[in-house]
Amino acid sequence: MQFKPSIVVPDIEDSVPPAEKQNARKLINSKLIELRKTLPQTTYIFPRPNDLETGWYHDDINEVVCEKTKNKINGFCVPKVNSKEDMKEIDASISWLETKLRLNNGTYKVIAQIETTEAFAKIDEIFEAGKSRLVAGAFGADDFLTDFGIERKY
Repeated sequence: MQFKPSIVVPDIEDSVPPAEKQNARKLINSKLIELRKTLPQTTYIFPRPNDLETGWYHDDINEVVCEKTKNKINGFCVPKVNSKEDMKEIDASISWLETKLRLNNGTYKVIAQIETTEAFAKIDEIFEAGKSRLVAGAFGADDFLTDFGIERKY
């Protein structure tokens, strides 16, 4: 049986310790061509950078894709999108990347992760601000519960 996922989300955020962020970016970039060849063309690839507040987001999106891998991803799964301002910054940064890579504006799509009570309360304005680029929203339950002081037990 062949593995046929709908989407693959290479992670640079929570699963990667701070000291390994640079290595994770390089690894994902180096594997994108192989990943695209291995997966069905119907499988979407949306790397997940760190969120805007970490200071790593811009390096993540700019180092994960390059000229030779620019056509291997469909967009980015961006965590902790908390406001329309966040969505506008995400859109602007991806537009800048598309220009740098000589891609049409809007080539890369966004899955916005709604992970806080703040974001949940502003979901309409977040989605409105990102309507030209958003293809999905994803709910991040663990961080959402943390806002309520609830620790999930596994």
